[in-house]
Amino acid sequence: MRVVAASGTFCRWCVTLALLLPAVLSVAAQQADDGAYAAEITRLRQQKDANFRTSPFSRLALVHRQYLNDSSRVAIGSGPEADLRLEGQGIAPLHALIEGASLTPVLRAQGEAAISSLDNPPQRLNELTLKNGTRFHIGRFNLLYRLNPVWGRTVEVFDPEAPAFRAFTALDYFPVDPAYRVTGEIIAYEKPERVKLIDSQGREQPHWLYAELRFTLNGTPCRLELYTLSLDPLEIQREGFMLIFTDATSGKESYPAARYLYVEGKLSGQIVVDFNKTFNPPCNYSPVFTCPFPRPQNRLPVAIRAGEKWYRKNPGA
Repeated sequence: MRVVAASGTFCRWCVTLALLLPAVLSVAAQQADDGAYAAEITRLRQQKDANFRTSPFSRLALVHRQYLNDSSRVAIGSGPEADLRLEGQGIAPLHALIEGASLTPVLRAQGEAAISSLDNPPQRLNELTLKNGTRFHIGRFNLLYRLNPVWGRTVEVFDPEAPAFRAFTALDYFPVDPAYRVTGEIIAYEKPERVKLIDSQGREQPHWLYAELRFTLNGTPCRLELYTLSLDPLEIQREGFMLIFTDATSGKESYPAARYLYVEGKLSGQIVVDFNKTFNPPCNYSPVFTCPFPRPQNRLPVAIRAGEKWYRKNPGA
């Protein structure tokens, strides 16, 4: 009788184990997925920190932006006649000229001055056609020609001796939390609205208000406006939508004025919204940047403790 009872008990344990095993395996698989996800987010953060620390175009190294507007001649140099004045060893009073009012002006060195393209080092150039994204070097400064969709033609100046850049060690982040990777639904407006977002310098930046993003976070239903600079469906799908928002952490743990997040440029339907990838506006790192801030509709009552924290180590920003 004892043998039979033992056998019956053993069988009951077998049944119980068989019922529990799928759940145990599911939990283990989820933990493995969460671990791989956390490792990937950590890798991306380390990569970004390395870029901030070493890139000649680190956001912390930006010290000036020159707006070319409709000018057909912009002088660069250390002298009083320079429109874009750079000081330092190896910079002539009139070092170079940007000539032409087109979107692709020409940069010409003056006299014995040296310019070089950072896309083709270490070649010394007398002349360089400037296209969107062209990078070049004068003296100790690294310069970037950019076609800004709001401000037009600009030249940005990056200084490797900028104190904020030299002092940088790492950004501050909330811990990686898979709970802040949620499913949202894009509800496209029948007629996108042209809205103007106020930026960090008090100017208006036009954006298209394309859709509303709906999602639930920690049991709270949330809605945010989705912005785009273009209504071209192919460009939206390629570039994605911009989320510009604040939440209950803003001004405490995260940057007070805004938080940013790019999401999939799906024209409608469900998408994954990963707040662990939320980042600070560039103006948190340099006051030269002009960053659009959210409308009141994009101020969330919930706390999103995910992504980048407020970077407080550059008082000038």
